[in-house]
Parts: sequence; C-alpha cells; structure tokens
Amino acid sequence: MNGKGIPVFMSVGRAAGQSARRACAPLWGVNLFRSRRLLSGLLQALCRRLRLHSYAGFFTTCLLCMLHLAAGDALLAQRDVRLDIILPSNGQRGNEAPSVRSERVLSDSRTRDLLRHGFPARLHYRLGLWSTAGWFDDEKATAEWDVIVRFTPLDRRYTVTRIEPDRVVPLGTFDDLRDVEAVIGYPHRPSIRPPTQRARHYYNLVLSVEMLSVNDLDEVERWLRGELRPAVRGKRNPGTALTRGVRSLLVGLLGGENRKYEARTGRFVP
Repeated sequence: MNGKGIPVFMSVGRAAGQSARRACAPLWGVNLFRSRRLLSGLLQALCRRLRLHSYAGFFTTCLLCMLHLAAGDALLAQRDVRLDIILPSNGQRGNEAPSVRSERVLSDSRTRDLLRHGFPARLHYRLGLWSTAGWFDDEKATAEWDVIVRFTPLDRRYTVTRIEPDRVVPLGTFDDLRDVEAVIGYPHRPSIRPPTQRARHYYNLVLSVEMLSVNDLDEVERWLRGELRPAVRGKRNPGTALTRGVRSLLVGLLGGENRKYEARTGRFVP
C-alpha cells in the first residue's frame, strides 16, 4: 500500500494495465538488445556446429525483430484505450456525481476475436470517492456496475446491456462493433454519493475487462432469461438477483484475457 491507501500495483494513470506495461516493456526491450551480442554469439556457435555460418546473422536479426514486434503488439491495444472521469462544475461537485467515459475498450484484436466466436465480454467499473483529510486517504463512497457485450453468431449481432445494482438497462443491439464501442463510450453518471465535507477529495476509477469462458455461455443465457426477467418485472428483488447472478456466473474467466485500466481525478474541494 502506498501513502494514499491504494495498492502500489494500481498505478496512477489512464490505465493500470497500460501503466504497468509501459513501465516494463521498455526495460524488457533494453535488456533484450543489451543481450544482442550474447544471443548473436550463441546463434553463431549453433550455426557453426550445424555448418550454417552464413545464416547466423540472419537468424539473429529475425529473432530479435519477432521479439520486438511481439512487445509492440502487446502495447498497441493498451495505448488505444481511454478512460476519463468528468467532474461537474466547481459549484456542483458537492451535489452531483461525476460522469465516466471509456473509449476503445474493445479495440484489442484478441478481445474482438473472442467476441466474434461467442465469448461474452464483461466490463466491470468501480468508481471510488476518496478523501485526503486524515493521515491516510479514506474511501468515502463507491459505485460499481457492469456492461455485458455478447455476439450471437446466428444473426451476427451484438447485444449490449448495462447492469447496475438496482436495475438492468438494455443499451441496444448492433450489427457493427464500432457501434458497440460508440454506445459504451457515451458518458455515464453512476449513482455515487457526492462529497459533503469541505476537504480535499478525488475520484478513482478502475475498469476491468474480462472474457467469459466457454463453459459459462449456457449459464449466462439462462441467467439473462431466468434471473433478470423476474427482477425487471418486479417479481423478485433486482439487487438480490443481480448480485447472485453476477457473482455466480462471472467467476469462470479466461485469465489471459483480463485487463485493468485506471483513471484518477485531481484533488478538489466541493
């Protein structure tokens, strides 16, 4: 934990995963190219052993290029994502909640491929209001919600749904993934209690992008049809249905396809 009460690995910046990769990838690249002579020597020794002297330099160059391109591809999608917290005007920050905007969240090629093959994407947002009045930063209020994106191969259409603690909001059905990203990118004002004390505060937003595993697809369909409909119609408590549904059905995730992004506002006094 750092002095602000936030885990150190959740680095401040536009995206937590992006910040981590930007910090690690250049260092990895420097170490890689510092080891160029060693790698070249090993390949040349191997080529001499195999009597392929003329190919040693070629093999070395190709290997280094492939490793460098792989690191660049891993960073490209992370640079595209944009996460913003839009504060109200100065006189309204103690009365109104901020708006949240996320852009190009589904720009990663692997995420798009998984979506097109029927893997739903879950975008989990967590907005926290922090106070800096004491010795340590104190979280005063939180708001969490999900956006579920599903692709139906039969009709080749995307369905987007926002799940909040007290309601389910269908955001539409689309033919093009660009339209999906556009509707996800609309500013959304979550239900979070604004600050009331005349002290310095800031908002911190964490976005987790997760892909559901294939074993959860049938359960997701049953959940959306069997759990959400009674809740929306008023037959059951929507908060209970959503909490149990999300926690029980969205736990089997593909570990390699989970990414986190983070944004933080500057300090302000309401």
